[in-house]
Amino acid sequence: MDPLFRSFPTLGQWSATWEARPSRFRVKKKAERSPFQEIAHYVGGALSNHGYQLFQNGGMPLIEKRVREYRQEILLLPGPEMDTRAEVPFSVQVHLSSTVLAEIRSVYWKPPTRAPQSVAHGNLGQLSPDPSFLLFHGAGRVETAGKILELLHANVLPWFEIFHRPTLLRERIYTRSLPLVDDCTSVELLLAEFDPFEARSFVRLRMESILDHTGPVDLAEGFDPQPDRVHSVAAYYNLR
Repeated sequence: MDPLFRSFPTLGQWSATWEARPSRFRVKKKAERSPFQEIAHYVGGALSNHGYQLFQNGGMPLIEKRVREYRQEILLLPGPEMDTRAEVPFSVQVHLSSTVLAEIRSVYWKPPTRAPQSVAHGNLGQLSPDPSFLLFHGAGRVETAGKILELLHANVLPWFEIFHRPTLLRERIYTRSLPLVDDCTSVELLLAEFDPFEARSFVRLRMESILDHTGPVDLAEGFDPQPDRVHSVAAYYNLR
């Protein structure tokens, strides 16, 4: 096991460790800057060369970059007592959103102003060649930060880049080799980057069995994209 992080094959195993509180806890004086914050500033500073900026999102470090309609986010989530216990695990999450995708969804969303911008999100480890769920340890300080940067450069930044290269994006969608992106979001991306013809081609090639639906179709609703909205997007964009 790597001393800088732990890898879990399932979300359930990851969550059990994340939610477990230390059995022993001795109160320590809070440091001026915890190892967790040092790691966040190290990673944020290193990524500034790639156009990213470090913000504090309610005390949680958020590393962000905006490219056209896309917003790329890398969020470091501290575990319980992270300020005083460097060995307590923390998580690195990635999130991608798009204003244009929200516009595509607003056509079949109720109300249109609530159409979500989210493209995909997940744990840093889910973008690895061998997907998993990772927890990092602040005690490693610079070495932990270096490991996070290594994984970001190897897996996350190239994943973000796919969405800015339409031809590659289309190829990944058709081959279903775009991690964290489901089929319905793939259709919405094709509508956003290309046209209904391209989205219709994907539906007929990859989603015909899913769209074998003859009942009424309602508008999608809520703040988060739900898998069953596939019938809505197909009906309102005439993709059948």
